[in-house]
Amino acid sequence: MKILHTADWHIGKRLDRFSRIEEQRAVLAEIATIAAREHVDVCLVAGDLYDTVNPGSEAEEVLYRGLTDLSGGGARPVIAIAGNHDSPDRINAPDVLARQHGIILIGYPAADIPEISGAAAERIGFSLHAPVPGLAELHLGSHPGIPLRILTTPYANEYRLHAALIPDTAGSTADALLQDTLRAHWSAVAGDHLGGNGIDLLVTHLFFADDPAAPPDEPDSERPIGHVGGAPPLPTNIVPDQVQYVACGHLHRPHTLSGPCPVRYAGSPLSYSFAEAEQTKSVTIIEVEPHGNLGDVPTIRTVPLTSGRGLVRITADEVSAAQTALTANVEAYVELSLHLPDFLSGSDRNLLHTTHPRIVTIVPIVETDHEASRRDQIDPTADISELFTQYFTREHGTAPSAEIRGLFQEVLSEAGERTE
Repeated sequence: MKILHTADWHIGKRLDRFSRIEEQRAVLAEIATIAAREHVDVCLVAGDLYDTVNPGSEAEEVLYRGLTDLSGGGARPVIAIAGNHDSPDRINAPDVLARQHGIILIGYPAADIPEISGAAAERIGFSLHAPVPGLAELHLGSHPGIPLRILTTPYANEYRLHAALIPDTAGSTADALLQDTLRAHWSAVAGDHLGGNGIDLLVTHLFFADDPAAPPDEPDSERPIGHVGGAPPLPTNIVPDQVQYVACGHLHRPHTLSGPCPVRYAGSPLSYSFAEAEQTKSVTIIEVEPHGNLGDVPTIRTVPLTSGRGLVRITADEVSAAQTALTANVEAYVELSLHLPDFLSGSDRNLLHTTHPRIVTIVPIVETDHEASRRDQIDPTADISELFTQYFTREHGTAPSAEIRGLFQEVLSEAGERTE
């Protein structure tokens, strides 16, 4: 059985002031084309379908069109779960219509998944049985007699996890709560329903690590979200032995972790921060045999994605050199670091933006002897506003603008701070 795994679409996400909606539309169409070309049997979308819990109507249209195209209008099942950026209720809401196209939307962990049988199953080419909450057992017309069992665990904060699973966590520390809850739930479902004839997968939106004490480097916007209830990243050894492949979402870098089976992050289809600038984006194709067959360990390969603009970091020592580099990367989004003997003038800044229409950030790095001396002279007795000005100047090579200082004062005011 051939399965396509993708995740972290983040429909509606912007890059600073730049909309990415047309790139998102294009890359979802590309993923649907890959699914058709590869003749995949099932598609898994492992969370973060949207970028916010309250997406705009344009983002909703792009998502619905992307999922419909991915299903081939009902030719192949699509299982899509909620991630930490999604509202579970919003993900669930269109399910009654989506399943008419073979798309199963799951917002909550251990959800009651409506079954598909009879005439509805005949029309879309597969049936769905849900023996326990959170487990979808698919019977595909293309693979008669081989049930595909998918254990689904969308992202869950601590409250949602308690409400859905109500585990016996007596004696658990706060750090162990998530591990103990998931281990108990997955183990119970696996022991009663997985193994034997068929294929068993887990699709989830959680934070796994080979070494939980040293989690992988990810953009700052993603790292803390995976710490449910303050828990550390999850060890892969909590995955039940019956599971043959774990389709993960949450981390944007495509990579596979070791465990009882491959624990795979498909990664995001577009680069959404400059920390991802060097990553090759892709979808993952797995081929897996039923338990007991020769080669029942899945084979894994990636198909690179070509849609969307690249993200490039450029460093230059003068404005003319920056112009040359910008011209060579005119189609990409750019983060420009500019080493200068003095502050960047307004005219030079305008010149750079005229040279390249997609400069996201210009970081002027000023290293005159005078400035180096000033940076070392931070007065710890100064008031908080002055300390902010000194810190900003030291980090960015230039004093904060009036707008930035005003924003800082608003933050202080909202936090109840008193400044002189």
